This record gives sequence, structure tokens and C-alpha cells, in this order.
Amino acid sequence: GGARDAPVEIAGLCLKKGLAPLAAVFLHGLMTGSPDLRETSAAALGEAIGFTSAAALGPFVVQITGPLIRIVGDRFPWGVKAAILQTLKLLIGKGAMLLKP
Repeated sequence: GGARDAPVEIAGLCLKKGLAPLAAVFLHGLMTGSPDLRETSAAALGEAIGFTSAAALGPFVVQITGPLIRIVGDRFPWGVKAAILQTLKLLIGKGAMLLKP
């Protein structure tokens, strides 16, 4: 492991409210879209989380986690649930300290 293994962060997503526009769009797709759109939205949200610093992610952790947990409990195809669980894994990895027990 060298520099290639280091996490990549996008500067714009690491700004104070840099994730806000993407989070709003992806959460809307996750909450209201077709199963395919929900899966794509969850995966895209995970990608955005992956490119966001933990500090910049902080204000969004609870806002993002709630809808993910609500949707994963609903009756959707396995692909939707897999994308949501992968996104939750990334979110917990970066923002675990910000989630209440």
C-alpha cells in the first residue's frame, strides 16, 4: 500500500455544504423513485460519500442514514438492498462517531 491506496477526496465535496446538492438529489431518488432508480441513487450516494471527507460528511450523517434504514426495511429487490447496505457501510466507516447509539 502506497499512495494508490489512499482515499481519494474531491475538494468540492469536502467543503462545509459541498455534499448538500448531491445528497438532496440522491435522497429524493432513493425515497420516491422506481426500484432501479432507488438502487442507482443509493449507489451514487455511496460514491459521493466515498469522495467526501469525514469532517464534511458530519452534518449529513443522520440526514442520510435515516432514509437508508427506512428503505432497506421495505420490500424492494435485492439489488436495492445491496446498494443501500454498501452505502450504509461507507457511511458508518466515515461517520460512526456521529451516529447516536
